[in-house]
Amino acid sequence: PMLASRLLVRTDRDNTRLAAPFRVFERALGALERGYRSLLGAAIRHRVVTLGIAAAAVLGGCGVASTLPVNLLTREDLSELEVNVKLPVGTPLAVTDGVTRRIEDTLSRHPYVRDVFATSGEERQHKPNHARIQVRLIPKDERAVPIRQTFGEVRDQLRAAVPEADQISVGFQEYGDTGDDVADITYSVQGPDLHELERFAAVLAARMKADRDFTDVRTSHESGNPQITLEVDRGRAADLGVSAAAIGQTLRTLFAGEEVGSFEEGGNRHDVRVQVAPQYRNDPSQIDLVRVRSARGELVPVTNVARVVHEQGPVEIRRNSRTREIRVYANMAIDASLGEGVTKLERWADEIGIAPPFTLEPDGFARTMEETGRDIAFAFTLALIAIYMVLASLFDSLTHPFTIM
Repeated sequence: PMLASRLLVRTDRDNTRLAAPFRVFERALGALERGYRSLLGAAIRHRVVTLGIAAAAVLGGCGVASTLPVNLLTREDLSELEVNVKLPVGTPLAVTDGVTRRIEDTLSRHPYVRDVFATSGEERQHKPNHARIQVRLIPKDERAVPIRQTFGEVRDQLRAAVPEADQISVGFQEYGDTGDDVADITYSVQGPDLHELERFAAVLAARMKADRDFTDVRTSHESGNPQITLEVDRGRAADLGVSAAAIGQTLRTLFAGEEVGSFEEGGNRHDVRVQVAPQYRNDPSQIDLVRVRSARGELVPVTNVARVVHEQGPVEIRRNSRTREIRVYANMAIDASLGEGVTKLERWADEIGIAPPFTLEPDGFARTMEETGRDIAFAFTLALIAIYMVLASLFDSLTHPFTIM
């Protein structure tokens, strides 16, 4: 009132034109007040029905919320993309480099591509059959389609240009050398048995490839690395006086080498390592010439006590938290959400029987989304408790806060 006496100027003239809008608002507010009063009276008279409607609204809201697609963060369009290509195991670097140049030519013909920077091979992990191509696009205001649609176009072009590639993935540019693949969804299958891990990862990858919500499906497991395994006949070895430890020690010394001493020359120290010559070390057939000293002092051919098996094994065996793992990667399709992908993957894991001692652990964006969801649920619960405590102290009641909330 005091401010009104200072600001408002009294006039005897009735300004009907200015007063009309205020009268309209006043009538509307009056009608709202009367409606609220009657609705409040009806709610008090029918308390059970009111509480039932409120509970149904809460439960219905939770049900609708559970059907909504969930994503962690929307990746920003920086007019960049990255292509990762894996050729069959054993592909030499020269062949990989030729394929990489073919990919560069294919990318340069895309109307949205401005610059291409390619790297053949992966030096840190010694994988000459891998290639990484970083692509810079024209500004997004000059492109007619979203960047994820451009990912699909580039992916289709490269699959047609490089049919011999085992895997081709196209996604957002990742900065820094993380030493691992990066994708929208990453899960780790962990357990003690490598063969079971291979089976679980293969089944999950097959289901993801058959589902249109996933693209660029791949795993960290690579087989095809040639290896030689010696299966020791322990009964025959015992008859000849040869132990399995002696077989392993002999093979390690001959092929891997063993330091047996050192000498100094010209002020420099040189280690002395015992090892067979390269022409014998690099030829698998030369294993037949290896002799093992028995307990009786005799030299026994290693092929008399062990069977030489030529087979193919994994390129690398990954470990996480002191257990073996195989990672499964995939990018989400344009109209699919990360939450839907996580739900499907965890359901499939239950269906194929991934159970202790085997586990399916989220990683990357999937793990971050799971941790963020838990943090939000904790914060929401804590906020409800705080609101209840404040209302209980204001109204000096333990039941009224529930009614108000």
